[in-house]
Amino acid sequence: MPPPSPTTDPCRDCGACCAQGFDCVEVEADEPFALLHRALLQPDFGVLQLRRPGGRCPCLLGARPTLRCEAYPLRPQSCRDFPVGEDSCAEARARIGLPPLPQVGTATG
Repeated sequence: MPPPSPTTDPCRDCGACCAQGFDCVEVEADEPFALLHRALLQPDFGVLQLRRPGGRCPCLLGARPTLRCEAYPLRPQSCRDFPVGEDSCAEARARIGLPPLPQVGTATG
């Protein structure tokens, strides 16, 4: 599945959760992302983590408003499950100076 277009996905204009919102993403060892991108992962207390130096995910390409995830089709499950428009989204947006999105209650897929 191709990434959503900028006109239908508010994440493409933002990228706060990928750009500066969090320091790492936990990845399960059996996820396709882990199997294909093992060099990007570090074990930490029994889980694999995708480290994000300076907060920016190494798979995030471009800049607002044309952000693109290099690993989008096989991105980690925690990225797929990120609750767009909810509290953690609002927290990440606030960290980069953006207002919260209206709550939509669904992940980006």
